[in-house]
Amino acid sequence: MLTIKPSDLETLLVAVIQAKQNLLVTGSPGIGKTAIFRRAIKATASLGTFFYVSIGDPTDLKGIPWIVNGQALFIVFDELQRVYDAIEAGKQVVVVLDDLGQGAPAMQAAGMSLMDKLRGKCSVIAATNRRGDKAGVQGVLEPVKRRFHSIVELQADLNDFCTHLLDEGEELYGISEDAVIDVVSFLRFRPEQLCAFNATADLTNSPCPRLWVSVAQQVSLGLPSHIEFISIAGAIGEGVGGEFSAFKKMRRELPNLDAMLLDPHNAKIPTEPNVRWAVCTGLASKTTEKNFPSIHIYAKKLADNGLAQYAVLLIRDAKRKCPDIVNTVEFQKLVSGPIGDLIAGTVRQ
Repeated sequence: MLTIKPSDLETLLVAVIQAKQNLLVTGSPGIGKTAIFRRAIKATASLGTFFYVSIGDPTDLKGIPWIVNGQALFIVFDELQRVYDAIEAGKQVVVVLDDLGQGAPAMQAAGMSLMDKLRGKCSVIAATNRRGDKAGVQGVLEPVKRRFHSIVELQADLNDFCTHLLDEGEELYGISEDAVIDVVSFLRFRPEQLCAFNATADLTNSPCPRLWVSVAQQVSLGLPSHIEFISIAGAIGEGVGGEFSAFKKMRRELPNLDAMLLDPHNAKIPTEPNVRWAVCTGLASKTTEKNFPSIHIYAKKLADNGLAQYAVLLIRDAKRKCPDIVNTVEFQKLVSGPIGDLIAGTVRQ
């Protein structure tokens, strides 16, 4: 199956929701399916109602048979009644069937019946892990699959994840700025560790986007280093946890970033790739319209030394931190200079 990255999935979901179509999204545990659903629902100003198929009962999606004024009717619970009321009021509605593949056949069949009732009235989107993920997925009934306009598989993307953490990490997850920079810098140095999912019955974890958010939250607690390491290792595994902890310690011992901004002409370019990633991410986090001339000088210095990819990273993150830099003469010089094509292909306008 062809895969789709998070930012493209969000674009697809917005279109699907607006067209009142149905979509099934598969992917490994912790990759961010539900979080992307919530962002798309917010982006379309829709009423989103979540049903957790793995722990639900068919009556959640169908109602309870009851006698009303001598007639046998199905009385639905409040959650589903709000969906019907919102549709009746002309609102845009999204029904989410989460953990679809973990649901019992009777629960999946109830979802199929609900989809038939809602066809053309609202969008139904669903998420499931894959059969090989050791997540209790036995499969999805064939007629249920046929009710979706399409089935797509989500794959983690480094740039999408780093962008999300830099933009929303502090507000959405309560992560400190230092913790965001720790995780983003490390993953740019070791991108293969963003989602190194390993399905196992043992009580151990492997890296995934959800758990990298957890790591950043743990770093934000300011725990003693030996306790922090045990907790981080419990989130992403002892091996990767040890690498991250060593990287975090190295980042804390970086050259003085403020001094580099004061004298960018004489600021040294680190020889180690991991330190370069950390320096560029750290400098970008300090960007203001006032100090951008120094950022510009250092970015040009990186490009002149054959390190254009680091210059692009620096400018991209600097623009995200302070969008007003696009009004500076220095930014215009970079855009029209030798690395302009690279920046234009990477910086989100």
